[in-house]
Amino acid sequence: NPYNHLSFLTSQHATQLQVSRYIVNAVLGAWCWDFLTSLWEEYTIFRKRVTLPDLGYIFARYASTPYIFAKILPFQIALTWSQCNTIRMVIGVFGLLAFSLNSLLFLFRIFAVFCGRRLIIGIFTFLWIGVFACSLTSPFAMPAQHLGPTGYCVSAQVKKFGISGIVAAAVYDTLVFLAITWELSLNAPVESPRDRMKAVVSGAGMGRISKSLLQGGQLYYLMTVGLNICAVVLVLTPSVPIAYSNVMITPNIALQNAMASRVFRKLKL
Repeated sequence: NPYNHLSFLTSQHATQLQVSRYIVNAVLGAWCWDFLTSLWEEYTIFRKRVTLPDLGYIFARYASTPYIFAKILPFQIALTWSQCNTIRMVIGVFGLLAFSLNSLLFLFRIFAVFCGRRLIIGIFTFLWIGVFACSLTSPFAMPAQHLGPTGYCVSAQVKKFGISGIVAAAVYDTLVFLAITWELSLNAPVESPRDRMKAVVSGAGMGRISKSLLQGGQLYYLMTVGLNICAVVLVLTPSVPIAYSNVMITPNIALQNAMASRVFRKLKL
């Protein structure tokens, strides 16, 4: 079809672009499902009083939503060159907010677990500022290009410095997970090292809130660490096609926010 914008690509590149579009559409569908199924829980949490962590949750939730929708837009409508670059800048800004605010939800967990211990809280607050600073590269790391003479936009290769936000968020989440796990294990009502290890793995003997903090952190960390590694490896590997190297960032942000939000809601409920 000479009028189809994909006709300006080789068959191999057209297939790669179509696969990346399917992945983004699948992420959007899963995101909408998660968003709708969580509405009742969010209503239950926020109907009485909205606290500072609740505001962090709301901002984190609604920073990821426009990011995912904006990823669909360049595939669906023809845009001028300035509009194409504007959309890419918007995607980068919301990516910056998504990574930073997802990590902010775990900073609130540090506040709760280490309440009154200013040194530890200060260290993790400084580390979170580092995540935000590293994520500032996102709007400048996602160049765009037109597909032949058409107005459709496609992503160029994500610049290497653009993954600094992903790496910083992954390191930060790891440190938060280890710090909270260590603190909860020390407070577990057990004596022998074997029982302490069992408490760390299963939450046995812990109270409801401590167990929820522990298992929520385990669930989030185990689900997101794989995607973080995948996204970084794909961007840094020159042999990976551009369409595939860029696309993993979208499910990475979506899953991180979905899991961080679910852990937050479970603790609040």
